[in-house]
This record gives sequence, C-alpha cells and structure tokens, in this order.
Amino acid sequence: MELKGTVDGVRVYDSYAHHQTEIAGDLQAARSVAGSGRVIAAFQPHLVSRTKALGALMGEALGAADEVVVLDVYLAREDADPAVTGRPVADAVPLPSERVHFEPDFDAVPAELVRRARPGDVILTPGAGSVTQLAAPVPALLRERDA
Repeated sequence: MELKGTVDGVRVYDSYAHHQTEIAGDLQAARSVAGSGRVIAAFQPHLVSRTKALGALMGEALGAADEVVVLDVYLAREDADPAVTGRPVADAVPLPSERVHFEPDFDAVPAELVRRARPGDVILTPGAGSVTQLAAPVPALLRERDA
C-alpha cells in the first residue's frame, strides 16, 4: 500500500492486491489505518482467466470494505471475453447494493470515489492493472470538492 495523498482527513492509498488473499490483507490493513473512518475500495480485476476463476472470491473479499467500486477487467496477455466483466465481481460483494457500484467507465471512477468519501475515510485502489493510475487524481478532486 502506497500513500498517494491526504486531503481533509481522507487518505488515498494504491495497492497491488489483485487476488482475494491480497485484497483481504490490504483491506484489513486499510481498516487499521482508517480507525473510526470507513474504507472505500476501487478494485479492478486483472486478467480474464483470473476473473473467470476467482471473481466471486474477489467480490467476497471486497466485502471487508464499507464501500466498493468495481471496474471492468484489465486486459493483459488475454483477449476480452464479453461474458467476463467486473459486474459479477461487484455482484459477489456481500454489502448492500447502495454500497457497491460497478463502473465500467474508467475515467468516471475518481469522481465516484470522491462522491463517496467523507473525512476520516481511507480510499484504496487495489489491482494490478491501470487502476494504479486512479489514486493520483483523487486528492486533487477532493481539494476541488472541499474548496
């Protein structure tokens, strides 16, 4: 977990966690950092084959967060499969539906995270794909929101 910024008590971390065991570990660490704040995770499944085999387990692990945004699958080394998306991962998150959002539009995710964030929260962007780029703009968006 790498701290990308803190604005108005919201801490933003990026993480390389890309399967259920790593996700669970990083969310546990984020929970300890958050204290009384909430943990908001924006997860991008990595690889079609891994998502197909482990997507439900990834979704279950994401249930340790308070709010979850799931992106679409990051394609690397494999062709897209229209039957394998981030939607089933989001559907497997054991949280109320209003606390889980599937967002296939990559560019919309930072604003969605900022919309959900409150002072004291920890935002975590786990995944091995382009999700790592999402943590960087969030602090600036938080500053704009709070201005």
